[in-house]
Parts: sequence; C-alpha cells; structure tokens
Amino acid sequence: MRPAGGRILICAIAILVSAIACTGYISWHHTELGNSGHSSNLSSPTVAYINGAVIEEREFNLFLSQVKAQVTSYFKQKFDADDSSTFWTTSFQGEVPIIKAKQLAMEQIKQVKVQQLLAQQFGLLEDTSYSSFLDKWAKENQRRQEAVANNRVIYGPRQYEEWGYYTYVQSTMVIQLKAVMSEREEAVSEQELINLYEQLKGKLYQQPGERKAGSYMLYSEVKDSVKQRLIDANYDAKVKQELEAAKVVVMESIYEQIQMQ
Repeated sequence: MRPAGGRILICAIAILVSAIACTGYISWHHTELGNSGHSSNLSSPTVAYINGAVIEEREFNLFLSQVKAQVTSYFKQKFDADDSSTFWTTSFQGEVPIIKAKQLAMEQIKQVKVQQLLAQQFGLLEDTSYSSFLDKWAKENQRRQEAVANNRVIYGPRQYEEWGYYTYVQSTMVIQLKAVMSEREEAVSEQELINLYEQLKGKLYQQPGERKAGSYMLYSEVKDSVKQRLIDANYDAKVKQELEAAKVVVMESIYEQIQMQ
C-alpha cells in the first residue's frame, strides 16, 4: 500500500506551471512541414508538437491572448512600460514582451495538452487536435441555437465563445479523468484516509465559529472531502510527472512569425 504522505502534495496550477517552466525536453526545428508549414489534415499551421500531439497556430493564439494582460501588467510594474504599437517587440533591459508572452502561452498549453493526452490514454478523448475541438464547438453552438429557436431549455450561454467552451470542455474532462484514474488505482484504505484527516484537520477542518484549539469537525463529517483531496493530490502528482517528461518540438519558422493580436 502506498504511504499517504506521498499522496498529499496539492499544487495550485500557478505554482505547478512556474515549477515546471524549465522542465521537459524542448526541441526547436528550423524546417517546415512541406512548403507551407501545414500538415495535410490541419486547418492552420503547426506551431509545435507536445509528446507528438499537434499544437495548431489557432490554438496557440488562443492561449497567447489569455496571457496578454498578465504580460502587459508585468512590464508596466517592472519597467513602467505602456502598451503601444511597438510595445510587444521592444526590448526592456533584455526582456521582450512578445517573447515572454509566447513562453507563458507554451507553458500553459503544455500543461493542458499532457492532460488531454492522459484522457486519451484512459479512453475519454478520441482526438486531441484543435480541429476536432473546433468541430465540437460549432456543433454545440448549432445545437444551442436550434434549442432556443424551438423553445427548449438550455443551460449556460446561448452561444459559447471559443475560450469559454475550451475551458468548459477541459474542466469537464479533468473531473472525468480524476474519477477514472482513482477507480483504476489501488483502493484507498480507511486508515489512509484517517491518517490524512489527522494531517489536515488543523488547517482545514476546524469547527465553524470555534476558536479554541482542538475543536475539529468529525472525520465522518468530512470523509468525502478528505478522499477528494487525496484524489486531487494523486492527479496533480501524475500531471507533474507527465510535464517533467514531456517532449516539446517547436516549429521555429512558424513560432517566430506569431505576433500578439
């Protein structure tokens, strides 16, 4: 049986991303795919491969747009630099905004893609390509449009924006993946859960409104929460392992041409 101590490493995404930013294998390729940088079955150029999975330019640009505010804020705070027509390509003491933004985008898409590949291994995802996602996004919005036109109830927005649907699909997949992985792992004993409860109760399971030491919620009241924390910790550890071993091959001729939109 695995010791509980090795299963309680709970990492926030921001910490995990920064911790693995320099890990994994990264290769830069100067050659293009064919004459145009397109593979035969893709709708946009290939920017990189992560463990063999294709990263299309449109998918990369989606992540790039999500780090825009973060990078702008960083350069404003550190260099008092304001956004302008030349901001993204200007060097500020050796740091260039577009380079930093693309590095952050690649780190984040790497974390997402290794989880998608795990989901594929466990039979939850047939295709990790962005073309496949775009097809599903279009079909979901068509379904919602038809439902509204026919006065049927829908939950959520009438139409999903691209990033909104991407994060919805990803978060749903992660929930399913955690459940499947936990089912296939060695069964957790009651004693393991009790041991974890004892480790966490001082921080997480104090009685609401109680200030005196030693006033904790009963194990029986929080057992499900303890078990979920164990599942989350095991999942985070697996993702971290996959990130550290991930091989990233960047198509430099495409990557270098990408600019902030």
